[in-house]
Amino acid sequence: MIVREHRRQAICKRLGCLLGSTLPLVYVRLSATDLPAMVLILGRGVWLDYSIQTGREGVSYPATQFTLVMLITLVQGPARSRT
Repeated sequence: MIVREHRRQAICKRLGCLLGSTLPLVYVRLSATDLPAMVLILGRGVWLDYSIQTGREGVSYPATQFTLVMLITLVQGPARSRT
């Protein structure tokens, strides 16, 4: 029973991290220099996380992972060019 709960938490963590990194990376790739749009996508992501966390029970953990990874990805921004 305990192993099953740990497995579920690990899957939720991976799913939240995967979604939280994929969506912002796509955005950063498409329009990395547009600061107002980046602030807007950051606000939408935090709003989405809040909506999920206050909704159905059992999905708050992936929502938290999603937001943390999204914040790290967006704040870091695109990589510098090496030329």
